[in-house]
Amino acid sequence: MQHLDYMKKIIYLLLFPLILTACDSEADNKAQERKLFDEVISIHNEVMNYEGMILENKAKLDTLAKMLKDKSLQDSVLTLSENLQQADAAMSEWMHQFEPDYSQKTHKEAIKYLADQKASITQIDSVTKKAIKASWQFLSNHKQ
Repeated sequence: MQHLDYMKKIIYLLLFPLILTACDSEADNKAQERKLFDEVISIHNEVMNYEGMILENKAKLDTLAKMLKDKSLQDSVLTLSENLQQADAAMSEWMHQFEPDYSQKTHKEAIKYLADQKASITQIDSVTKKAIKASWQFLSNHKQ
């Protein structure tokens, strides 16, 4: 009987490092998922800060378009306004489809989902900044 207890202790001692490694691995996975999630949310928050600029510049462009007589200049203004509208719509669509609870996914699925979401929100950030910059440049060059 003592021999059996001794064998159990040896097996336990041999398995203990594997159990610890598995726990560390799970913690590392969760930390990796959380880091990626935080990056996605950080980019989202940055894009949300542009909401006021989008609305303000769009309103200015829409007002300017009504006052312009030059059809080609008016078309440019409307294109800039539409670009702002598309950036705003892309953000709204992203927010609508984003699922912040990825806890039911495997680690691999969660990482892929979050990486895809990061790529998507990064693209929206880029489009938004480009649309705002173009509208600012136009508005500053065509002050009424």
